[in-house]
Amino acid sequence: MGRCRWLGLATLLLTTCARTGFEQAGTLGAGLLDAGPSDVSGGSDPQAAVLVSALQANWSTTGWVMWSWTTAGVAADLAAFEFVVAESPEDVVTHRGTAVASRHTRVSLGFPDDFDLSLIEGTLTDDHVASRSYYAQMTAVDTMGRRSTSAVAETRTSDTPSEELVIFHDTDTPGYSIPAELVLSDRAPYAGTHHYEWRAQCGEASCYEILRRQELGIDLGFIDERAFETAFFEVAAANNSSQPSITRLRIWFGTSADHDGSTLYQFSGWATDNDDQYQLFQIPLRALVSSDDATPITLEMAQRGLFEFAVDGEWSNGALVRLDEWRLRW
Repeated sequence: MGRCRWLGLATLLLTTCARTGFEQAGTLGAGLLDAGPSDVSGGSDPQAAVLVSALQANWSTTGWVMWSWTTAGVAADLAAFEFVVAESPEDVVTHRGTAVASRHTRVSLGFPDDFDLSLIEGTLTDDHVASRSYYAQMTAVDTMGRRSTSAVAETRTSDTPSEELVIFHDTDTPGYSIPAELVLSDRAPYAGTHHYEWRAQCGEASCYEILRRQELGIDLGFIDERAFETAFFEVAAANNSSQPSITRLRIWFGTSADHDGSTLYQFSGWATDNDDQYQLFQIPLRALVSSDDATPITLEMAQRGLFEFAVDGEWSNGALVRLDEWRLRW
């Protein structure tokens, strides 16, 4: 399944996992504590101060799974979250074979002391294989070492798409960049010969920017109910920021006449590694929500066409951000 990367923020705990076991990673400028796998076969301690339950898979693509669960307790009682993914339920429970386990602490996530623990109820895993079953289990460890462990959840990644719409490969898309400094480059593409890149130059310690191509004018009227249910946006992203960036995929539907925000949709809270290596992100079309009121996207909205494709984030001053291979696959 690849390597394990845990990335988080206050409203969404993000992990990207694969076969190397517990590894250190950065989150909001702080590193994870390295920890070996612990036994999860003993079930939950009824006296545990932090409880987790109702683990489930919300959606999957060929390589990504979005998991969610319910958390009860207060942050002051939390010592660590542990999340295990494997290709069999037995491997999940025993932490053997295909199992991959990662641990988070409140410090590594940058939680304030009074953080509402109930907000930490989601995680993303990647580097999965298409058309394969995966199993997961979530555990909370309180400050007394007592464990609350969810039931094992199961999901299956989607089949390899048979169709795709290429938004960007090697040549400029229709339209223009905002900011203008988001330019075509052949420095280090993910695939092919060219990519887009932007260097953070704001004079501050960190620079927030929405990296976008506007006036794309791409027809999406072909999207039917089947495509709407299975389609996902794909983008390869890399950066060498001094800290990981919490990131948002921003898709503007319709035309330039739609300036009231009603056609602007997003998937927020995912995060990019900062090791200057590309990660391939996959976000289902139906996972997008309105930037106005967080209502889910509809088929009718998706069919209005693609006006803007954008990724935003906050990177350290001087960091180089690269984006490549923008596609809609179904």
